[in-house]
Amino acid sequence: MEASRDLAHPSPAAKAIEGHDLVICLGPGGVGKTTATAALAIVSARRGRRTLAFTIDPARRLANAVGLSGARPGEVIRIEDGFDMLMLDVHGTWERVVERNARSREQFERIRDNRFYDYLTDNFPGFNEYVAVEKLHELLAEGRWDTIIVDTPPTSYALSFLEAPGRVLNLLDHDYVRVFLHPYLKLGRFTIGYALQKEFFILHQLARFTGFDMLRELATFIFEFEGMFKGFRDRAEEVRNRLKADTTAFYVVTSPDRRRLLEAGATQKRLHEAGYPFAGFVVNRYCWMCDPHEEVPCALSRTAFDRSTFTADAQAAGFTADLADRLAANFEEHIVVQRRVATEVAALLREAGPGMLNFTTPAFPDDIHDLGGLRRLADSFRTLGT
Repeated sequence: MEASRDLAHPSPAAKAIEGHDLVICLGPGGVGKTTATAALAIVSARRGRRTLAFTIDPARRLANAVGLSGARPGEVIRIEDGFDMLMLDVHGTWERVVERNARSREQFERIRDNRFYDYLTDNFPGFNEYVAVEKLHELLAEGRWDTIIVDTPPTSYALSFLEAPGRVLNLLDHDYVRVFLHPYLKLGRFTIGYALQKEFFILHQLARFTGFDMLRELATFIFEFEGMFKGFRDRAEEVRNRLKADTTAFYVVTSPDRRRLLEAGATQKRLHEAGYPFAGFVVNRYCWMCDPHEEVPCALSRTAFDRSTFTADAQAAGFTADLADRLAANFEEHIVVQRRVATEVAALLREAGPGMLNFTTPAFPDDIHDLGGLRRLADSFRTLGT
């Protein structure tokens, strides 16, 4: 019923999906990015498109939002007709990538058994994002879905999803340890001792802070990747080019908080400067009742608030005079705040320029924690004008 209705009368959010087979949702934590991702996936599925919501967020918010808290990372879960969900399995994906690209089983096992293997997967900043790029490459190559919507990790720097893979590859391929130790490892697996005896200052310093055995193991770990870097970089470059294609759309999800709006504006500028196709903003938990740009604006956005009438009506409904007065003061303050927010949101949209598809979702009184709530959110997307 919902799918046929949406096909006959496309919702405003359906415009965000049309013409795009890859949608990236960026934004800091706490703004509702994960639920917005899932709601957009529902909108896409209603349009008859096979849709995958792919979350890189290790906090499992998307699984909880659809009531599948027991879902396993790496497992494609069918949520409803046309709507699948996948949580990134960092360890499993990385192991498959290394095994697939190693020259031999022995090389793969040497990499996997090195102590830096677990350190890299558990602690290195940006490693989740790098593995996500590898997984996204795999998903795009499979061609199972018409639309893939990516829920990126919450971070104070929204573009870390795009920039972190390069930092990880630079560590493995061009790190100073590799530069200085590579020649000696090629002469023999344990010739670093000779280099240390010959007054190589930088090697002495590395050994001093890491210990000889640790330094040797790190160098061995990096050396074991010999011959694999080109494949890593080629795949990362393919994904980067795919992210800049016309069929990709980046949406920056934000809340109406002033600091978050400023962050959203800065993210949009960085996307533009880097050449990524920014499509618009999603302002989540937005009180549109006071927005003068609404097609059918609330009366409060057109007329002055009459406090005496409000308190009289409240008392007639059974409230005490004191409570009615406090309710009126609270409501009056709410209107002032929301009108200021509407002004700040309008400024954000003007700064982004024309031609964008911007949306809002309302602030629901209860938390969205199941599929029913996500359907309600999918129905609530409103186009936000300037």
